[in-house]
Amino acid sequence: MADDQKAEYLKTTANEIIKFLGFSSELTIAKDGEGLYQLELQGEGLGVLIGYHGEILSSLQLLLSLAAFRKFNEWVPVAVDIDNYRKGREERLRELAEHSIDKVRFLQREIALPPMPANERRIIHLTAANFTDVVSESRGEGRDRYVVIALKGADESPALSDSEKKE
Repeated sequence: MADDQKAEYLKTTANEIIKFLGFSSELTIAKDGEGLYQLELQGEGLGVLIGYHGEILSSLQLLLSLAAFRKFNEWVPVAVDIDNYRKGREERLRELAEHSIDKVRFLQREIALPPMPANERRIIHLTAANFTDVVSESRGEGRDRYVVIALKGADESPALSDSEKKE
């Protein structure tokens, strides 16, 4: 029963926020096996709610989690996706990881990817873990945290910077 209340609360709250911002959408919600509530929004012009690299989308997700915490006095994990942005982004990140792994193998040198949020770095790490000859590591602090991919057992050489990547 509590799960139904949480799902209904999240759905109602998300709809109110979307409506307040002047948009309309179709919203579906499902709870996965790990207790994560997944909200899927579909609608005209919702792309603006994704923001630069999904920053607004992440903020909406946090806002809904905080609202649910205040209502139910427990943390409610929420994942929000708009027009399948997150699914597409996840696929692009996997492709980036695989391309970078190929580049590391070719150059025999580690590669530094651009800074990205924790959830995106996690996708890179999970993809790299599927390859036995490379390792991935997060470096940096805060918003400047990034992933470095290197050959396993390679000497510690400086990561290839963004400017060197373009050459």
